[in-house]
Amino acid sequence: MDFHFTSADLANSAFKQSAVTATVSTNNPTGFTFYISSTDEDTDLKHTNPSSMAKIPSIGTSLVESNFTAGSWGYSSDAINFNPIPKASAPSTILVTNNNTSQRIAVNFGVKASPSLESGSYTKQILLTATTNFTPSEATFLSGSQFRTIINDLESSGRMREFKRATTLPANLTLARVVSSSDSYRVIYAWYDSGIIYWWSDADTVYMNEDASNMFHGFLYRDINLLDLTGINMSKVKRMSDFFTSNKINHFLTDNFDTSNVEDMSFMLCNTATNNGDYSEILNAPGFSTKNVKNMSNMFREAQVTSLNLSGLDFSNVEDMSHMLQTSYLTSLNLTGLHIPKVKDMSYFVAGTRLSDYSVLAALDTSNVENMSGMFSTIYGVSHFIFPNINMSSVNNMSEMFDMSKFSSMDLTAINTSNVVDMSRAFACMSELTNLDLRNFRTHNVKNMSEMFSRKSSFTDFGTCDVTINDKLQNLILSNWDTRNVENMSKMFYEASKLTQLDLSNFNTSNVTNMSGMFNGTRGLTSLNISSFDTRRVVDMTAMFYMSMVNNLDGTLDISSFDTRSVINMASMFSGMKVKTIYASNLFITNQVNNSAYMFAGCFRIRGGNGTTFVNSNPKDKTYARIDAPGAPGYFTLKP
Repeated sequence: MDFHFTSADLANSAFKQSAVTATVSTNNPTGFTFYISSTDEDTDLKHTNPSSMAKIPSIGTSLVESNFTAGSWGYSSDAINFNPIPKASAPSTILVTNNNTSQRIAVNFGVKASPSLESGSYTKQILLTATTNFTPSEATFLSGSQFRTIINDLESSGRMREFKRATTLPANLTLARVVSSSDSYRVIYAWYDSGIIYWWSDADTVYMNEDASNMFHGFLYRDINLLDLTGINMSKVKRMSDFFTSNKINHFLTDNFDTSNVEDMSFMLCNTATNNGDYSEILNAPGFSTKNVKNMSNMFREAQVTSLNLSGLDFSNVEDMSHMLQTSYLTSLNLTGLHIPKVKDMSYFVAGTRLSDYSVLAALDTSNVENMSGMFSTIYGVSHFIFPNINMSSVNNMSEMFDMSKFSSMDLTAINTSNVVDMSRAFACMSELTNLDLRNFRTHNVKNMSEMFSRKSSFTDFGTCDVTINDKLQNLILSNWDTRNVENMSKMFYEASKLTQLDLSNFNTSNVTNMSGMFNGTRGLTSLNISSFDTRRVVDMTAMFYMSMVNNLDGTLDISSFDTRSVINMASMFSGMKVKTIYASNLFITNQVNNSAYMFAGCFRIRGGNGTTFVNSNPKDKTYARIDAPGAPGYFTLKP
């Protein structure tokens, strides 16, 4: 730095400034640090005349221009506050950045003259230094699925019993595989040795991949004696679906199981067993957090543990809890304090579980849940089921809600169906029920009642397909039901073979379009009241009464309210019935019907109002679907 002073400058103790500007650029991701110092331990401005002893010392403390004493100097990085000139051994920091953005830096130097100084020029060399900040070396594991594929290959030498970090590389590096991502600064190696999968890296920080899904998925229920994730930084992980699936983990170890950024934990512990019968080692691991998780569907599905404590976990951002505990071995469940304000889907939540009491669910605020389909399905260990006091005010889907459960009796006092739209298969295949009183059901918004009381399974999830169950349902009370919005009643009472009486005279079917198979297989019916049925919009009546009322020899079926002008399909509609009389009206019109095959097949006891009886050679299609009259034989009788 150079400053020139005239005699007048000195006499007036003039204050002079000079600025230096530097532009610093770097590609270092952690930025740089900018320093200032003298080039040596002497910080004085000295006269350029070698024979002169005149000098200007540095200020001794930070101050503003107006507080300078005559004959002193300093520097400023903000053009207001001036600082002492630092020695070379103790440089001062002017700026620290944390990224690779270029910076333009101005440093001002200020000097106040003194009448005691010699006129002339004064100079001092100043060192401005920029150094890149420390960048820790990093490595990131491959995605969970890619990592798992390599582990499979390594296991060709033997089955993994432990997973942990090694202190050194193997002597024979050809046995190791690279398991780090291509953008890693350093390499991560993994290898197999005597039942242990080791990993090693010389990186300062080793990250688990953002997508850790399937990382330890599927070791086929073998005992993993130790799963040690110590040394792996998990702070970047967002997806952990199927992370531990289908393992038995005897001991889990980690120094920081940081899941604070994870959004997807679906299937994370699905079909996973532990040595102590719960997941406490995992859920209580240091750093474990669920605060950002949105998807917990199937998280503990088929869990091979008997106890699960979820109290204290943060579910505030969870949206999907469907199948979360389905078919788990749980006998003890703690949901105390669990807050689920954003959850909309709880379908199959506790389906197939072994809890003896489901009142524990009352601890949850389910006011925003919309989907509870299959929620209590396939439960076999409870005889008398009491519906828990949960909020169903937003639920629109309860299809398959109790499907295939073996309750012999049910208390549904607490259920609220006021906004439900879909009740399909809600009570299907409940083989132990003998009585079902649903008078308290509010059904005014329901559109789908298909297979609602069907006694036949078409599921494949549980290893069955189109299997008729042992049906015990004898008494079904549906009075007070408002069905004005129902569109689909197909197979509604399919194979409910033990029902003897069914009074649906209160049903409003004005919007129903599908009645196919509605009473299919209701063999035991002796009384069926459908006198209120409005069928003007029905398009499909396929197998509607197939094998119905087969025990009611010479009985009567009254469909005189039917208006079938819109129906297209009547195939097998009355096939196999044993009634003698079918009452109909002239509104039973088949002009639009394009499929009526086997409509009256096997109706051996039927007799039309004019005496026409079933003969096997007679047409079995819609030809005889009319009021029996002279010259126009039919199987129907005009109701008196």
